Amino acid sequence: MTRYDGVAFDLDGTLVDAFHVIVAAVNGTLAHFGFDRAEPELIKRKVGRGMRPLLGNFFPADRLDEVIEYYKDRYFGTPPAETDLLPGAAQLLTRLHEAGVKLSVVSNKPAPLGDEVMDHYGLSPMLSAVLCDDGTIPLKPSPAMILAAMEHMGTGAKRTLYVGDMPIDVEAARAAGCDVAVLPTGCATEDELRAAGPDFLRRELIELAPIVLEGSE
Repeated sequence: MTRYDGVAFDLDGTLVDAFHVIVAAVNGTLAHFGFDRAEPELIKRKVGRGMRPLLGNFFPADRLDEVIEYYKDRYFGTPPAETDLLPGAAQLLTRLHEAGVKLSVVSNKPAPLGDEVMDHYGLSPMLSAVLCDDGTIPLKPSPAMILAAMEHMGTGAKRTLYVGDMPIDVEAARAAGCDVAVLPTGCATEDELRAAGPDFLRRELIELAPIVLEGSE
């Protein structure tokens, strides 16, 4: 018997690396509106809470609506092949799926892009749901998307693990009542993640397999 019946994953910084795509879209938008480009590391540190909060770090509030429309044209037009799977992502999902564990994606990434990336890499058939920002559900750190994912997977909170790369992932999982594992492969440092109090901190995705399948600490 596995320790968890279902695992929900964040996307950017957890399963995939899209930061170079996001940086290019943000800096292209800044240039279009006459603002100085931002350092890539600064943009990366602001990713994770959704498109409007991200752009709100770089543009005045009274211009955000027009900025978002331009940004969406740039960002949504990026081919999914330009987003890279992180090492071990396909192997982990395949291993868990073959063991009968239910899988889903829960991310603040805009909705069309989450589906497109999972489809491109052939991972969609293993997923019960891909839940991203479609404007109809509160974003993390709200637990709403994790709760919806559990409903799609048919798993209870005590038998569900959420996997992310940011303190808000820990916050959302705690609010949903499920355990949480984090990886320092995205926006946050190990120290920041450890301070957030996750159940598990691992450096590589494949290291999560024993936790899910064997209950290893």
